[in-house]
Amino acid sequence: MTDVDVAMHLLAVVLGIVSAEVNFAVEVKHLYWTDNPVGNMRNRMIKELVSQGFSIESAEQDQVMWNPKS
Repeated sequence: MTDVDVAMHLLAVVLGIVSAEVNFAVEVKHLYWTDNPVGNMRNRMIKELVSQGFSIESAEQDQVMWNPKS
């Protein structure tokens, strides 16, 4: 499984929101976990993926992981 932090960062890179060269943990992780347009978009994207039939597993209340059985 891939941690949701990594998955959302890779998605942000593919969408051109952030550069592939940025240091995820130091420079942009806060964007995904605070109340801001990028973090809020991340939450909406997860909900949309689930509504479209993608399967994710909830490991903890604030952490989800991609389910490789999707």
